[in-house]
Amino acid sequence: MIDIFVVLGGVGIGLSSLDALLASLPPNTLPAVLEQLIQAGHAHGGHSHSPVAVSGADPIALWVSAASIAVKEWLFRASINSP
Repeated sequence: MIDIFVVLGGVGIGLSSLDALLASLPPNTLPAVLEQLIQAGHAHGGHSHSPVAVSGADPIALWVSAASIAVKEWLFRASINSP
């Protein structure tokens, strides 16, 4: 039962991320068919998912993610070498 919630949460996060990435693209970048599919997915329930102005990745987020990857890699290698 919990695995269903995890999968649904992952799909929701993935779709939200895809929506944010597509919203950051310049106009007329995607083919017309794909744009119609995206707009059709947002016509529901009387509310909108208007995108926020995205100006690129925050440099702090880049450094924090790089540090996180480095620490995880170090911990992984340390756990392999431990007796």
